Amino acid sequence: MALSILQNGKMPRFLSEDQLETVFLNGTTSSSLTNLTQGLNNLGLCDIAKHLPTFLYLFRPSSASLLTRRKLVHILKPDFSEDGCNQRQHENIVYAAFSKYCREAAGGKRGNITLEHILQFTTATDEEPVLGFATDPSIQFVSSKSSSKWSFIPTANTCGNTLHLPCPDHSVALPVEVELFEVYDMAFCNAYFGNR
Repeated sequence: MALSILQNGKMPRFLSEDQLETVFLNGTTSSSLTNLTQGLNNLGLCDIAKHLPTFLYLFRPSSASLLTRRKLVHILKPDFSEDGCNQRQHENIVYAAFSKYCREAAGGKRGNITLEHILQFTTATDEEPVLGFATDPSIQFVSSKSSSKWSFIPTANTCGNTLHLPCPDHSVALPVEVELFEVYDMAFCNAYFGNR
């Protein structure tokens, strides 16, 4: 847990306020928290908390750490083609559909799919790190391989934090919204699918 904190990983926000104070500030007498305190002490995190009590804010659940649609759209920046070209028109259509899909996921209208699923599919983490991503996440638009709805399955490169959204072109039409969103559901409910 200490290494994850120091390396800008996922923050552990499961400790109660009493446990936070016991582990970081007071020292622990509980055998269940002894190993945790010792591990945090080995890397100096308890010393940081004692000298800078606001450090504990990072371990408290807050609405600021929740992923919203607006935050997801801000994190995943689309890499559009130049304005005015034909490809840009197709990219705008796909991005509008993806934005609508994100609204539905945020509103609970996509079954079990949440915004966290989309972020995890793209970056292999379901929340934005405290210090931000080392490599800014982006959306790349790629050409669809065929007219099958399954050729519109999003893929991701989690090393580069890149979501690849297939686009239609003059010979391949975008599937109707219901079919496209089914394909998106299938991809985003399988977070491992994007890890390549």
